[in-house]
Amino acid sequence: WVEDNTDLIRSIANDPQATVDLWTQADKPFQFLAACIDFCGYLRDGDSHVSHIAVALDGSNSGLQHYSAALRSTEGHYVNLTASDKPQDIYQAVANVVLAAVTAEAQDETDRIPRIVLAQDIDRSLVKRNVMTFAYSSGQYGFKQQLLSDLMGPLNHKVLEGLLETNPYDVDGDGGYRCAGYLAGHIWRAVNSLVTKASEGMRFFQNCAGALAHERKGLSWVTPVGLPVVHRYDEFNFKRVKMYLYDKMLTVDEAGVGDETHGANVLKQVRLQVRTDPNGRIDKHKARNAVAPNVIHSMDAAHLMLTVLEAVDVGIRDFSLIHDSFGTHAGNTDRFFNLIRVAFVDMYENYDPFEEIYWNTHE
Repeated sequence: WVEDNTDLIRSIANDPQATVDLWTQADKPFQFLAACIDFCGYLRDGDSHVSHIAVALDGSNSGLQHYSAALRSTEGHYVNLTASDKPQDIYQAVANVVLAAVTAEAQDETDRIPRIVLAQDIDRSLVKRNVMTFAYSSGQYGFKQQLLSDLMGPLNHKVLEGLLETNPYDVDGDGGYRCAGYLAGHIWRAVNSLVTKASEGMRFFQNCAGALAHERKGLSWVTPVGLPVVHRYDEFNFKRVKMYLYDKMLTVDEAGVGDETHGANVLKQVRLQVRTDPNGRIDKHKARNAVAPNVIHSMDAAHLMLTVLEAVDVGIRDFSLIHDSFGTHAGNTDRFFNLIRVAFVDMYENYDPFEEIYWNTHE
């Protein structure tokens, strides 16, 4: 694409203001503009060009990668943990399962929802956020809320703005609500059918946290970089506090005509609940729901820190890091690419989060 569009790239880099209508059409306009300018610097100066662009290397799906590595699961194939002739795409794999299931159900003419959904694209972008958040304990209800927010919401806004005649997922004026629920169910079943071991891993963490919460205890573990983590959601006592709004006399407008208090002057009152002290109980619901994302996020953080330490040892000192996106300068990208994998493998050769949490549970 770059070779086919070199003249376009040059024109954008040489005069961004005159070409603003071109580069602002990109998915990330300012990143695209910066890349155009940097590439033209290379075309002009060759290998002597000094690039300041941060090249990001992202995990295929970091949550599922951590589960697959820790469990030595063959499901790691879907997130590129094993050798393959072509890059694997868990999002497309899920989309393919969903597409097959919806296509089969669309043959039943008594239910129009499968046919409505099938008329639109069922691709990786549709399922991506659901699949990304699955490893962080997002369930079928969460999938539905995400679809309502990310897919149905923008479509309904376009209808209000007159850009669309109707939401293509609309069923009897529901704004896509039923289709969102239908899709969420299929995506949930598809993910669970492909990554069953990750589901088992999440349940293990949840069972440990739930058992301890029942005994009024929190869960703790130490990450591969030695950081102690305490997973504890205390329940608190509350005290009700009465306050007066502005501390002055106001008219009671809510009273009905004929009410003897109508028009009377009273103090407007506000009531607050103030959290005071822990009551000795653990919130079991929060303890179970939050433990899997907390464990996996701590593994993400440990991997990132170990990668940076590996990179510093070989002289790489410039980084652009966001969660599972590891960036450095273009000149260091090849080495950084390998170091990310070295740090990941070393981490799971020497650390097992399931063993760590199991023994802490039984202390």
